[in-house]
Amino acid sequence: MDELILAFDLYVRYGRLGKNDPKVIELSDLLGRLPIHPREMRAANFRNPDGVALKIENLRACDPSMGGKGMWRGGRGDRLVWDLYAHQPEELHQLAEAIREQGNETPEAATTEDEGFPEGRLLERAHKRRERNREVVGRKLVAAKRAGGGRLECEVCGFDFLKFYGPLGEDFAECHHIRPLSDIGPTQTKLSDLAVVCANCHRMIHRSRPLLDVEGLKRVILEHRTLS
Repeated sequence: MDELILAFDLYVRYGRLGKNDPKVIELSDLLGRLPIHPREMRAANFRNPDGVALKIENLRACDPSMGGKGMWRGGRGDRLVWDLYAHQPEELHQLAEAIREQGNETPEAATTEDEGFPEGRLLERAHKRRERNREVVGRKLVAAKRAGGGRLECEVCGFDFLKFYGPLGEDFAECHHIRPLSDIGPTQTKLSDLAVVCANCHRMIHRSRPLLDVEGLKRVILEHRTLS
């Protein structure tokens, strides 16, 4: 998805572009350097300008205002990125810029840990790296337990690992980084950037699009219980 977001951002901002356009050539060069695929996959013609221009045509075929013009030989990802970001050009551009920034900072290939992360592998890894910072997460859990009068509960559903699992679950919970994915640059994580959640709620937050916050997931649970 990293590459699709970058190509779609180019299409949304500039429309149809040919293989000799400087913007296509620049994106081709960037895609060749992005640490998404192993080096052995990046042959001389990897993500060349012809391929970038073709991908823009694939995305153009998704545009209803084009009346079916464009070259539809794309994959499911083309339609997905269109559905997610066609009506959110500013968010799309912010994500594209964040991917560019991560690409410049991440020398090794980014492998996918959680399938279905539509913002791409680079932002997925940066986001999870924040959530797994043991020092910050540890301080957040201590502060949350103190604020909860000795109890450590999920901020969404109230699940208490100690209450459910006994001593095995003492002082255990996960943390979700609540700052936007497009704001994923090299900034220091503050305790206020983290929400204490159980594994199930954390998974549901990451599964939602647009990404839900704690209050948003609470509303989803409440609405489901009301309808049940």
